[in-house]
Amino acid sequence: MIQDCGHEIARRFRIAQSWWLASELVRRHPHLLVLETHPGGGQYDCLTLVERGSVAPVGLLQLNRAGRMHVEPHLGQFEPVEWIEMLTTDDGHSALRTLEQRAGLRPPVPRAPATGPHTLSYRVLARILASLVDDRHAWDVRNGQLDSSGYGGGPRPGLDRFPSVREGLCDVRASDLLGEPAYRFWLLLRAEDAVAVLDTDGRVHFTDRDPVELLPVYRENGSRLTTLVGRVFGHVLP
Repeated sequence: MIQDCGHEIARRFRIAQSWWLASELVRRHPHLLVLETHPGGGQYDCLTLVERGSVAPVGLLQLNRAGRMHVEPHLGQFEPVEWIEMLTTDDGHSALRTLEQRAGLRPPVPRAPATGPHTLSYRVLARILASLVDDRHAWDVRNGQLDSSGYGGGPRPGLDRFPSVREGLCDVRASDLLGEPAYRFWLLLRAEDAVAVLDTDGRVHFTDRDPVELLPVYRENGSRLTTLVGRVFGHVLP
């Protein structure tokens, strides 16, 4: 645990809250993409938000679960934000809007855009982590591309257990960050064991069944996120 303004914040809360913040920011600003990065010689553990399609992406926001959050609105001057500031407010959306403002992101008007495939994948992961924050097993989400310090490092072990993911890793796209398809995939981990993989095309992959397109299930269930999670992930969640 880290000490933040005299308060100790357990890692499980920082993991869950970082995913909620990241997923909500992408929901409101779908031109953003979430990466997992470990700058500082690997000492940081960040969800980093960047512009989609950037050739050399620069983090607009770094949600560092091993320290403080950092905001870089435009010119490379990082503004630190304490986790305690996000976790002690009664209104999470107020904290979200504060972070959005500091990052120089204009609030969507009149409302957030409709949820698309990559946004839905992030929101599903955030909802799962929030619901399991006090489970007896530690739940986490990690990117398919290992990143020790900066970008690069190779596919994360465990991806090859999922047959449909193996096929996806052979599909190299012009839009892939640094030409690495593994950046498109996120592993849902239970006690460090991958139980599912989600991709930025809005699909979930399992080891023992065909992949599922999340957006049709989401729409069929009245755009209710919790219902979607129960229907699609019920067999791998406690």
